[in-house]
Formats: sequence, structure tokens, C-alpha cells
Amino acid sequence: MKHRMYKLLSVILTLVLIAGVFPGIELTANAAVDGDATVITAVDKEKTVTAWDGATADLQLSFPSAEKKLDIDIVFVLDSSEFSDTEDSALALLDAVKAAADDSGATVKIGIVRFNRVATVVGFRNLSEEYAYIKTQFTQHDTSGTNMHAGLLAAKQLLASDTEVDDSRKYMILVSDGSTYLFCKDGDYETPYSRAYTPLASARRTAFGGFWEESTYQPSSQPGNVKRPKLPDSELWHAYFEDVVARNADSNGNAWDFKWNPLWQLSFYPLPLIASEGYKNQPMVPRSASNRDMALYYADQVYQELKAQYHTFSFGVNDTGAGEGNWDESKAFMRYLNDEKPITFNHIKNEILYYLGAGSTVVDTMGEKFDFVNDPEKIVMRLLDADGNTLETYHAETIAQGHYGFGAIPDSVPTAYQYELTYDEASDAFTWKTNVHITNFQRIQLVYSAELSAAEKETTPGTYGVNDFDGDGKEDATGSVYSENDARYTNTSAILYPVDSEGTPGTAEEFPMPSVSYTVEHMVEVGTLQIVKKSEGAQTPDGTRFTISGTPEADGVTFETRTVRYADFENGVYTLENVPAGTYTVTENRDDATLAGYELTVSGNGATKTLLRG
Repeated sequence: MKHRMYKLLSVILTLVLIAGVFPGIELTANAAVDGDATVITAVDKEKTVTAWDGATADLQLSFPSAEKKLDIDIVFVLDSSEFSDTEDSALALLDAVKAAADDSGATVKIGIVRFNRVATVVGFRNLSEEYAYIKTQFTQHDTSGTNMHAGLLAAKQLLASDTEVDDSRKYMILVSDGSTYLFCKDGDYETPYSRAYTPLASARRTAFGGFWEESTYQPSSQPGNVKRPKLPDSELWHAYFEDVVARNADSNGNAWDFKWNPLWQLSFYPLPLIASEGYKNQPMVPRSASNRDMALYYADQVYQELKAQYHTFSFGVNDTGAGEGNWDESKAFMRYLNDEKPITFNHIKNEILYYLGAGSTVVDTMGEKFDFVNDPEKIVMRLLDADGNTLETYHAETIAQGHYGFGAIPDSVPTAYQYELTYDEASDAFTWKTNVHITNFQRIQLVYSAELSAAEKETTPGTYGVNDFDGDGKEDATGSVYSENDARYTNTSAILYPVDSEGTPGTAEEFPMPSVSYTVEHMVEVGTLQIVKKSEGAQTPDGTRFTISGTPEADGVTFETRTVRYADFENGVYTLENVPAGTYTVTENRDDATLAGYELTVSGNGATKTLLRG
């Protein structure tokens, strides 16, 4: 039987969590664990054009993207046999996550899977609203038997069932000593299976497919077989599992599986009844696989599937009852699942709470087409809650020429800021730096402007560029993919240089590049054409009509012939607006072609040109 004694570990971990610092303005990324830090491997982010008037673009950098929901799922997979004691550290983690979520309005759902010989699933519960109920689940203890495969199968189904939360914001935390010896079939986590070598007549009550079954025969230690590793080295475990699969096939091992009944280990349970219920023993041949071989293999298979889709953690606890050698194997297995690294609940807390660490920077370079608007009145930062409501607005405060701070830190001398922006005029680029952690439950935005460079603007009449305000490579109006040659990007690059919560650099990542479109009209002189009555003698009957025709000088511009009545004149003047420069004539529709007493002028650009005087 297994036995765990790690109260001291739980207390230490709880104190570590309580002592942790939770900055008020913080956010996670898809990360792996490295020491006490989270290593950023992918960060949800966006750069968008929020307004464009043909000359100036209002831009916004956001973490995470505006459409990303800030809700989170956390599924605990707890080894809950009768000697289990995992709740203290897990509850301390929940307290930290709950505090951060409550401040932001984000929804955190907790799912719990307890496993002994089978898995018991507790559906998702809202952490803020049902904390007391969740806490009771961490104090439940079940009867003996360990089927990690069942727990992981149940976790996989539970995580997949919540389609409202993005997979990148789902977490699975496995807490176990790793000493598993039961497994399942066909995804059924409510039916335990095992296999045995011990003949029924000579079986001790600790055998019958239980944890100590290998005391009868252990195939992984036989000459020529790959031994079960006592180190977390991935290559060793992969080689071991490949050999388990081969040994199982060589011995037709699946034919020796039976449904496991914990009552068989009771002294009063009749041996004939055990036989009738399906117990059987496989031959003790070297090329075979034990119940522990298969339990570890099946658990690994499901864990790797979960790991490929979600954030996963394998948290190993001591099992003093397994024996030193067995404990070495079990401990090594748990660390192997966690990429060979040790882990504490503080690691897990950091990944769930933090999106980016202090010291992360963004370098945004405008390039030739656009110029950064270096005006502190145009640069703003906003902190939003989970519903998109503004929690804080930080206006740029000038530290030095081209150097701005956002969100002054109280009582700091000299004044320090939570965020800074430094503009380099020579490269027309700015660096945006965060001096605090960004949490997983809030959205942070930088808002600024860029102007279309006059020197780079096209002069030939036509339409240039494509409106792709979110930079997804598709035209906003049609959704069609466009060529880079057709784009008018608002910058040449924007690159995130992330660091984790311990200051360890991550991989640089590029933001999307938005594109805009503008139209160059025909470059012609536009003015006002007037027919002016010059004398009383120029009066004509109301039925008189005048024809205005012209041949503008600008290519591609036409002027439609206009016919007007004298009655259309207002105070002796007839006016046409927005007339391009050109040559015009005015005639009456009567036989005489002269227009005595009238003057035709075009006014524009502060000057008046007389085209015809009668």
C-alpha cells in the first residue's frame, strides 16, 4: 500500500505562495517551467488601426488581443487514495488566483478530478462564487488504488467540454506520487484494469494485480529489456516505453488484462470467487509487460496529448510507502512528464497569474511610409478589465525629450513609472517597456498615432494600399488575401522582446502589420465659375438661356455642358462651384453669339481669371 508523508512540504509551499508578490497590473503566455520562472513561448497580442482619415492613423498595441476572452479553466487531477494529502498547497494556489481574478472581473473555473482506482469528476465550478464548495473537494479522500490513466482521461474530457474558453487559457495540474499500477480501456475512466504474474493459489494479499505485483516478477529488470528509468531523462523514458510496447506485443499482453477488484486483497475474500470474477495470471516470460509498465505507458500517452493542447504541470509528491527503488522510479516519472524539471506550486502560480514579466519591451519602427507622431498629448496607455471596461488611463508624462512615463509609482524618488516609452528620431522608432508584470486577467493597451509621410505619398491619381486594420493579411472589405506589394503598412516592424517573471528572456515575436488605403484625386485647379451681368442694358427676357461649355486643361477631367436660364441668376450672378481650370465659352441660345454686358470668370486659389468679357 502506498503512503505519503509530506505535510512539511505542503506547509513550505503554502508559505512560499503567501509570501509571493502580486502586482496590481500584471498578465500569461503559453509557457514552460524553468526553475522558478515561466518561459514565454507564445504571446497573444495585436496591433490595430483604430482610426484613419487618409493622412493620420490612430494605432493601438494590446496584450492580449481585444477579442481574446480572459476567462481561465484550471483542472486539478488529484491522487486521492486514502493516504493522499495534497490539498494544502493546491488551496494556497487557488487563493492567489482567486484574488487576481476578483480584481479584474475575469471568470476562473475550477474542475477537479480525483483518482484512486477510478476517476471521480467534479464539474467546473466558478472560483469566485463557489470557493467553499471547491475547498471541500480538496479534502476528500477515497479508498486505495491508483489509476493515473483514469484521472488523465477524465481531465481530457473535462477540458474539452468547455468550448467557451480558448485552449491556450486552459491548465491541467497533476498532483501525484507517480506510483500508478492500474489503467483503463476505451476511454472509460470508471472501470479499472490490471494484470498479474502471481498464480491465484500462491498470491499474497498484496498481489492480485496491485502495486506490489512486481515483487513476484518484474520484466523490465530482465536481461535484454530496457529498465524502468530512475532518472527523469526523456530519452530514457522514451526508450523504456518503446520497449514496453514491444514486450506487450511479444507476449500478447492485452489478453491477460482483467477488471480489477480491490476487495480481492481482503483476507476473507474467497479465492474461487476471485477466479470467477476474471483474475488470471500471465506467464513469467522476459518479453512481457507488467501492470505497472502498462499503467505508466497509458498515463504517459494521455499526458502527452494534454500537453500538446493545454498548459500542463506534473507535481510530484513523496511516497514513502513505495520503497526507495520504486519511489525513485515514480519520482523520476513525474519529473519526466514535466520536461525533466522540478516544480513547485509557485511555478504554477507564476504561469497562471503572469502574462509578461517586468522588463519586456516592444520596439516599433515606422519606416519610410509613416512618421511617428512624437506628441505626448497623442500617446496614452489604458488598463482594461475582463469586460473591456477602462480601469486606468495613463497619460504620457515627459521624462526627457522623446522619453515618456506612464503610471507614476507612488512614493518613488526620483519618480519611477510602471511603463516607459522612448522615441528615437533618427530611426523613427519607439521602445515601449513595462517595468511591472502584466497579469493574465487584465488587458493593457498603448495608443499612439502615425502620419502618412508627405515625401512618400503617391502623386499620380489613383488608389493605393489596402485597408487591413488588424494586420491579418486579409482586406477588411472583402476578406481576400492581398499581396505585400499592394499594402501600405503603417510600420516596417513591431517586435516583442518578452521576459518571464524572473527576468529570463524569451523568443522575440513579431506583431501583425496593419495596412491602410488612400486615394490621390486628379491634381487640378478647382475654382468658381461665374457669369456676371455687367450693365442694365444687358437685361434679356426670362426665357433667354445661356449655354456654358468648356475644355478643361487637366487630363481626364470632363466638364458637362450646362444650360441655364436668366431666371437662375441671383442678384445678376450665376455661379458654378468646383470648376476645374480650362477654357470656357458662354453663348445665348439665340442667333447672336455675343454676350454683350456679361463677364465670365473663374475664381480659385485666391485669384480671379477673366475668360470672356462681352
